[in-house]
Amino acid sequence: MSVQNNTNTSKKKRYSKEDILAGLVSLISRSSERHITTKALAEELGLSEAALYRHFPSKAKMFSDLIDRIESSVLSFINQQASQGISALDQLENTISLLTQYPQLQPGLVFVLCGDSIVEEDRRLQERINLFYRKLLTHFKQCFRLAVVNEELPPSFDIDERADMLLSLLLGAWLRFAKGESSWDGTKIKRQVQLLTR
Repeated sequence: MSVQNNTNTSKKKRYSKEDILAGLVSLISRSSERHITTKALAEELGLSEAALYRHFPSKAKMFSDLIDRIESSVLSFINQQASQGISALDQLENTISLLTQYPQLQPGLVFVLCGDSIVEEDRRLQERINLFYRKLLTHFKQCFRLAVVNEELPPSFDIDERADMLLSLLLGAWLRFAKGESSWDGTKIKRQVQLLTR
């Protein structure tokens, strides 16, 4: 009896905000429905909806925190590369390589970043995603500028246009994957990226 109680207690302690967000991503990845209810998420985790709301005041807050974590992870990766003295073009390609792993490793993140999973949620979430896109675009431009300064690219290289094309390539590939239009081919995307960065 005491063993069972201890087990139940440990199970309850195991569910942190991170666990809930991981469960949300997993459910989005596997579900045919992009709109995930708190009831479905609670069932996925073996919790009550009330337990979810003890961690998050709303489902919109869950998505907001998830987007924050995605951004934090990507920006941390970008900053780490910059501190290691990696060439500008290699930094850029490494960042794209990281982002092109999402469809294979964490497809739920792609569905969130494409807006599929938040379409019926708070519209400020899409604004939050758009801010993340702008930060990626700024990073692409910075890498191109540094590559021109370091003579990795010619002075005539059109930084703004290429950076915009690069972001459009990435988001377009994500969207086609999210809509089920095409299977994911990370190698093909990397080849296309190289056409824009060389």
